[in-house]
Formats: sequence, structure tokens, C-alpha cells
Amino acid sequence: MVPARKAEKPVVAAGTVTAAGLPLAGVRMFFHTAGIQVADATTRRDGGFEAGLDGPGDYIVIIGTSDTLWSTYREVTLSPGANVVDVDLPPTTVDVAFTADGLKTGDVVQVAVLGPTAPTKADTVSFFTWRPGARVRFVGIGFGAYVLTAFTGSDATKRLTAETPATFVLTPDRPTANVDLRLIDRRLALEVLDPNGSPIDYADALALRQRLERDSAGHFDLSHVPAGVPLLVSASGWLPACVITEANGRQVVTLQPRGPNRLILNLLGGPGRPVGDLDGLPGTECPVPVAALDVDLESATAADRLTIAGLPEGAFRYRADALAPAMGVVVPGRVVDYAVPASCQFCGG
Repeated sequence: MVPARKAEKPVVAAGTVTAAGLPLAGVRMFFHTAGIQVADATTRRDGGFEAGLDGPGDYIVIIGTSDTLWSTYREVTLSPGANVVDVDLPPTTVDVAFTADGLKTGDVVQVAVLGPTAPTKADTVSFFTWRPGARVRFVGIGFGAYVLTAFTGSDATKRLTAETPATFVLTPDRPTANVDLRLIDRRLALEVLDPNGSPIDYADALALRQRLERDSAGHFDLSHVPAGVPLLVSASGWLPACVITEANGRQVVTLQPRGPNRLILNLLGGPGRPVGDLDGLPGTECPVPVAALDVDLESATAADRLTIAGLPEGAFRYRADALAPAMGVVVPGRVVDYAVPASCQFCGG
């Protein structure tokens, strides 16, 4: 029996959640738009669900297999009236076991799963309450290569992070993975230098969407940032850099000066849509979000014109999976190469 709707909504999303064709009960469905959760639903015994929303548009549907751990997400476009949103999750399972010294039952442990579609962001940042022998399970993650790490919350008995990140690959032939993480009390400081070795004391650093603080020596304290996490470093007048946090000790990032070139991209999708990442910047180990660069977003009739300024000479890759193609420039799901020499049709002084 389908439960009665709480209130009539102009947009209704209804469908079934399955894994390899079998219905999943008790799965949480969270509908987000503009970073805000606007609706949720829980699948019934037959895997079906129904959610009412206030208006049509583009939504991200976060799919959670427990109250605190969400496994994957889907992007959907909803029209006025009834919409069918069927989700068939891959038959993947990732089991994670934890060991830690000094934690008490009830301390919060956060888990970051860094996935192949968003290498500079955490695809999943979930949490659970600690208990001896703690294990968590992620179900239905897409096929691909992942990095998994963990750290304790700010109110935990001890500030611990993963000793080393775990990596695993999910494929149709190998859809399961077992991961062991050891949480330790780790000391790590980040120093930001210019090419001459002088400190850049006005630089900023960001990890897992949180701005990092400096210690008494002027270095960034990474003791609460798990190993294996992308770290974005930026400073006015310098190219930003993305590096991967190390296991322990002192980590140094050397920023490079900006160059005279501009890369112009024509993007279809409208203002406010994600504009992707730029790969291949000097001294960078992971793609840099375009938002961290000097950009100029100009609305046009059929496309957005995105100008990235301050680039040095070199070859860069622009990632824009979320955008539709325009003028043969951006192709969904593909990485497009752009050569940026000192002078070319896409560049300017």
C-alpha cells in the first residue's frame, strides 16, 4: 500500500531503488538543490519511494544506505508533475574496519571517500559513532578507483587521523573491497614557499572544505587532516596548487608565479553551473578548481564565456563533466586537452 502524501506538491519524484535489479528497502533519498536539502524519502519494502518538491529544476539525489553513511548520488532534472526516478545501484560493497587507540565509545569518526569523478573534493564525507571493533559499509558506489581516509571529529577524546590512506578499485569483475584503517595521533605541518625558498606568510590553505589555521611558527597545522586528502593552497599573485597531504612530518608547497596568458572556454549551461577543474598547473599533484583561479564568467546568448587568466606557458587539461558541449569545446564525461603556448587562438597577453 502506498502511503498518502503529506501535502500536494507541484513536482513529484517517484521510483524504485535497486541493486543489481533487486529492490532495496530502507534506503534514504535526499534531494538537494543549490547545496540545500529540500526533500527526502525512504524506500519501502519493495524499494519504491515518493518525494514531493516545490518546483522543477536540476537536483542532486544523495542515496544513503544508512542514517549516517551515504553511498552515491545521481543528478536528475525534474519537470512539473510526476517524474520517474529509478536508480539501479551497481552491486558494489566496500567494508571498512578501524583500529584506534584512546577513543571512547560515542566519539565521532568521519570517513572521506575521494572518488574518480571529483578528485579535488570529497565525494562522500560520512560519519559514525566509535565503538571497539567498528566497521562501516558503503553500498552501490560506482565502478572506479578510490582513496579512502578517516579522522575524528573536533569533540572526540583524541584528534586522530588515518596513518595512511587506503586505495581500492571497483570493477564489474571485482565489485567488493575490504579496507583496514588505523587512526593515529599524527603531527604534520605545511609550509608554503616561493621559488626562492622564502615563506609566503599570506597564503591560505583549504582541506575538505575547511580553512586551515596556522600554528605558532606560522605553518599550517595539518594534525587533524587525514593523509591522502587533496589540499588547495593559494595566495594573491601566485598560481594556486593542489597537493596530497602526506603521512607525517613537514610538508612543503612551492607556489609558482602567474603567467601572461589567458585561456578562453565557451561553456553551455548557464550562469552558476559548475565549471570544472584545471589539471597540469606547475607544482600541482591534483586538479585545481577553476573557482580558485582568476576567472571571468560572461553570460552570452547560448553559452558562458569563461576566461582563466594568469596562466604560464604549458599544456593543461580542463575537466567539465557536469557541463553540456558548446562550440566543440566541452564534452560531458571526457577530459579535453588544451595547449596554452605563449601565443594561440585561445590565449592573450
